[in-house]
Amino acid sequence: MGTTDYAFIHALRAVAALWVLVVHVMIWSGWGFLPLGDAKLAVDLFMLLSGFLMAALAGPLDAGDRARFWMRRFFRIAPAYYAALLLAWLGSDAFLGGYDVLRELRPWRWTDGAYDPAHLVLDARSIAWHVTFAFGLHPQYSASTMLPDWSLALEMQFYLAFPLLCLLMRRLGVGALVLVTLLAYVLGDAFATPLGFREPAFLTMKLHVFVAGMLLHRATQGATSQRVLVSALAVFLASLDGVALVALVLVISALSIMEASDDNPLEGLRRSRIVRFASETSYGVYLFHGFWIAGFGLVLADRFETVQARGMVMLPVVLVGAYATGWVVHRYVELPGIAFGRALMERRKASGLQAVNGP
Repeated sequence: MGTTDYAFIHALRAVAALWVLVVHVMIWSGWGFLPLGDAKLAVDLFMLLSGFLMAALAGPLDAGDRARFWMRRFFRIAPAYYAALLLAWLGSDAFLGGYDVLRELRPWRWTDGAYDPAHLVLDARSIAWHVTFAFGLHPQYSASTMLPDWSLALEMQFYLAFPLLCLLMRRLGVGALVLVTLLAYVLGDAFATPLGFREPAFLTMKLHVFVAGMLLHRATQGATSQRVLVSALAVFLASLDGVALVALVLVISALSIMEASDDNPLEGLRRSRIVRFASETSYGVYLFHGFWIAGFGLVLADRFETVQARGMVMLPVVLVGAYATGWVVHRYVELPGIAFGRALMERRKASGLQAVNGP
């Protein structure tokens, strides 16, 4: 395929963000109206798509390419995250207060201490860990903001490792990449998990998901026998997380094959305004929907006698608020951040050429 603008990635990214939002509304309202399972499976879908897309975007990745790759990814992720982090910090009383109200309405649901606002740590040290995206390496800070940012720590760790993973696959083959990924999984289970991470924010705990995505892209290249083998390896890595993730891998594999066909049945998704809007706002929705849940808890939650009534009102409030916020964030934070990063790279490139060519 000659493009990296995959229609199915736009659609699945939109699905994943909506999936996380709806599951969190069900958790915090108490009304489980859809059998969607754990929101972390939707986050795994984001990781699979990230691995696929990074493999599609990868060029030679020499020293200069690696620097540009890292800068592009940083300015894609960081601006909106910093905005969310700043909002959580400045509005921490209201942010935590809303979640506290929702917890107190169903105290028996939270006896295990999960998602406890008391875990919020936003002192100077915490801010430093988060601004540098290093918080995923520290058990205390890996899930300390009540934001869904543990997955962003994973993304940044994956971006740092990605050029090496590509080099490994190109020099030694897919088998070597799978073996290294399995070793990382075993080490993560043996060493990272016992350290007490409240979320799987350390890369060894989720590297296999990103690599499964990379393999799915690799399976779109080469001879049929090679595609089948690489797809099987992607399914094998996904099986480390269970049947549900295998199902997502099979869905992505099927969609990538459909999109690569001469008569692409998914072309309509690329032109769909709804899909494009939902995809463009997905990152903002993912980052900021929690503020709307907390706001609902602070203002409206105790006005409802049943979880069904609470959920029926919470869902549209959070949906409308999160997607409106996602649009604003995409237009006024993400796009300017991406443009600033691009300008910075162009300036850096121009300076390098001037240094080579002389005055």
